[in-house]
Amino acid sequence: MIKPTGNAWVLAAVCILVPTLIFFGLPRSRPRPEQTSPTTQPVARPLLPDDPLGACYPAARRALNLLYAHESQGGTNLGGDAGLARGCLHQHEDNWHEGCEWLGVDWKWPEDTSDREKCEHVAMANWFRYARPYLDAGNLPELILRFRLPSDPYRLDNLLYLQAVLTTRPTTPTPKGDSQ
Repeated sequence: MIKPTGNAWVLAAVCILVPTLIFFGLPRSRPRPEQTSPTTQPVARPLLPDDPLGACYPAARRALNLLYAHESQGGTNLGGDAGLARGCLHQHEDNWHEGCEWLGVDWKWPEDTSDREKCEHVAMANWFRYARPYLDAGNLPELILRFRLPSDPYRLDNLLYLQAVLTTRPTTPTPKGDSQ
């Protein structure tokens, strides 16, 4: 039997504790000056130190970045599905409430859906709730399929949606994580 080294224990602890801290809303590190300056564009970097989600779940970070670029065109279009989907990730009201319930927060739909961080927390909560094996395995396509239709991920229109999201390229760098 192979015994884990000290580094393996530290990595395991980080990958368990960090998502817990994210969902309980502990303060994140202060924004870097280049991310807050109105004259500079943030540079997308994989696995930012202030992005523990990307460090523990890189496929989830990539999925969220692709969904943000596809759904709201980088935050410029905050409504879809004839008004049924709202916010930067175009989340539907029932999915929003399920995610908030799982997180134990009282975020309002549609008022709080313009906050990208809250939208990402709700999406992650629903993935933890309905797609945990795919989240743990880093299965990007399954995460995207279960973002839109958790109860019917293989419906034909959802498979077409997957292809559309996977071919999306962010037009501007995103403040968190992967630039691909």
